[in-house]
Amino acid sequence: MPASPASLPEIAERDAGEDIMPLYRDIRGRLSARTVPLLYRVLAAEPGCLAWAWNILAPCASSGILCQIGQSARRAIGAPPRMPLRAACRLVGLDDAGADAALAIVAAFNHANPKNFAALAVLIKAAETGLAPRADVTAAPPAPDPLPVLTLADMTDDARSTIAFLASCGGRHAAPAIPTLWSVLAAYPPALSLAAASLASDFAASAIDTEAAAIRAAAVQELDSLRSEPVRLPAPSHAAHLAAIAPFFVDMIPRMIAIGARLHPLFQKDAAP
Repeated sequence: MPASPASLPEIAERDAGEDIMPLYRDIRGRLSARTVPLLYRVLAAEPGCLAWAWNILAPCASSGILCQIGQSARRAIGAPPRMPLRAACRLVGLDDAGADAALAIVAAFNHANPKNFAALAVLIKAAETGLAPRADVTAAPPAPDPLPVLTLADMTDDARSTIAFLASCGGRHAAPAIPTLWSVLAAYPPALSLAAASLASDFAASAIDTEAAAIRAAAVQELDSLRSEPVRLPAPSHAAHLAAIAPFFVDMIPRMIAIGARLHPLFQKDAAP
């Protein structure tokens, strides 16, 4: 059965069985990702769906096509104003080591999320048209060191409250899953709180939604500009499951790209006087 739009089951990396774990390792290696992205964890919850999807996406990941599409999408919003708040970090109890860790976490997701949205766009096009960008599979490099992904039960009360606030801010769909950035950043509750506070005015002004729309349009334009060829979709088809989960991810991933662009300067070190 397709996933309900109100609830997206997933298979966490630590819960992956022997049928899923090799795919997770390959995904993290080819994407140079420090976590298994939420998109793939949700695809994995439908038996056979992750293998179906990765059969289409692995060549695009190996060849750099996902990176190309993702970079075009990210360039659609330019660079946000620099707003380092290391002094504010200290005021909320986040020392320099914690701010450095938060910066590294945000950087990891800024590296991954444009490719995640590119992968989603490729999957949707392949399922709808039977076409995918022309690409060849190469050997997967080793995956980078993983980041710990906290469950709600692992988090402090403050972190859970902050994530509830972030889930309530904008977006066209009720949040049936927590974006992984928040689940990793929750290991540093003051950083998560500072991130939420810094984004509040952008949520209120719909700036995130405006930039997310530009990201979606740029990704589709770049994908459509690439040479495509018929792709053999493995049987059975999982297009129905993809169609059920796609609206949430089409909405969420571009928003997280726009959010990540704002958060990276937030944790950078203050410029020397």
